[in-house]
Amino acid sequence: MIFIFFISMLFFHWFFSYGVNILSIGPDIIFIYVFWANYYFSPCLSLTFSFFCGIYADFYYTLPFGTHALAFSLMSFIINSVRKNIEIDSFLPRIVNFTISNYSIVFFLIFLNFIMTQSFGFDFRLMVQPILNIIFFELFNKLFLFVFKRRIDYVRI
Repeated sequence: MIFIFFISMLFFHWFFSYGVNILSIGPDIIFIYVFWANYYFSPCLSLTFSFFCGIYADFYYTLPFGTHALAFSLMSFIINSVRKNIEIDSFLPRIVNFTISNYSIVFFLIFLNFIMTQSFGFDFRLMVQPILNIIFFELFNKLFLFVFKRRIDYVRI
C-alpha cells in the first residue's frame, strides 16, 4: 500500500512540476505527501516513507544532497512524537499545523544550505509556496481520505 502511495506521489509531482504553476510557483507535492503520511500511517512506515521521499527530493532539487532526507526524517520524528496531542481532523488545527510545519522545513533547508554552501539562497517564492500548498493539501486530503479510509465490511458466516 505504501509503495502505491509513493508511486502516486511521483506521478502527481511530475504532473504538477510541468503542468500547474501559478506565478512560476508550483505546489510542493512531496511535502504534502510526507505530512499526510505522518498523520495517517504508523510511525515506522511514515518515517521510512519520509526518508525515501527526502532521497527523491534530494535528486530533484538543487540543494546539497541529503538535506531533504534529513529534514523530512526529522519532521517525521517530531510529528510522530507529538501527533497524539495535536489533531488534524478539524480544519483550523490542520491548516495551522501544516503551515507551521511547512515554514519550519523551508527555514531549516535555507539554514542547512547556508551552513553547507556559505551562500544565502533566499527567494520570495519560498514564502509564498506554503500558502499555495495549503490549497493543494486540502484537495489531496479529501482524495486520500476517500481512498484510504474506505472500509469494506464483510459479513462473516
